[in-house]
Amino acid sequence: MSLNEETIREFFEYVLKGDYAGVKSLTESLETLSLSEYELGYLNAMKGIVSMIKDSDSNVKQYLNEDFIKSRSLKFKEVLKLGSPMIDDYDKGFFECWIKFLKTALEYLKKS
Repeated sequence: MSLNEETIREFFEYVLKGDYAGVKSLTESLETLSLSEYELGYLNAMKGIVSMIKDSDSNVKQYLNEDFIKSRSLKFKEVLKLGSPMIDDYDKGFFECWIKFLKTALEYLKKS
């Protein structure tokens, strides 16, 4: 297993469907890998996403709404624009994960 597009897509699907057993298994597998700083930031964002949703409500649609998603995405994109030396590889991975998740969540909400 590696932190690639397929793994990320699988993770987002697990989260959005509320499959926390799948999320736990996937993140535990990723924790055993030797990850770059970027990947560590990405993995920690993944854990934060799960924590945010799992701790609030298992129904993602009740917690995430279009306004929330758009405002967070914009803020995270603004942070990434700061660039070096303010943003290192870890931070870049962290914020890029959140941006990608929010985009995926918005698409999921529109389909439901």
